[in-house]
Amino acid sequence: MRTPQEPQIDSNQELLAISAATLIGGLFATMPAAGGFSQSAVNQSSGARSQVAGLTTVVLAVLVALFLGPVLSLLPQASLAALVFVAVIGLIKVGDLVRLARISRRDFWVAVATAVIGLTAGCCPRSGPAS
Repeated sequence: MRTPQEPQIDSNQELLAISAATLIGGLFATMPAAGGFSQSAVNQSSGARSQVAGLTTVVLAVLVALFLGPVLSLLPQASLAALVFVAVIGLIKVGDLVRLARISRRDFWVAVATAVIGLTAGCCPRSGPAS
């Protein structure tokens, strides 16, 4: 969530940047560029004020994947999910949802549906063809 001291976010500029990153990443078979609740939660709670925080996060994520990947792969998925939920829970503002419900019922339900889909999509294992 943007604080009053931060500059206004230009959604067109953000969409253009994500699109450009996705297009360039497509040339190298990378995953699509996107933001996430957990990244925002970590940056917000640490007091990040610039894009250097994102670069630092990338470097640390690569180091963790390289050196702690084998250890983390032994953890149950529920434990890993709990770590993400702990990081994200601070972003959920019930008061803001109540205020949104008073202002616009439709926008409230869109926000609730988006949150539910964001928290649950991909959580259930897909059944593949029987071997």
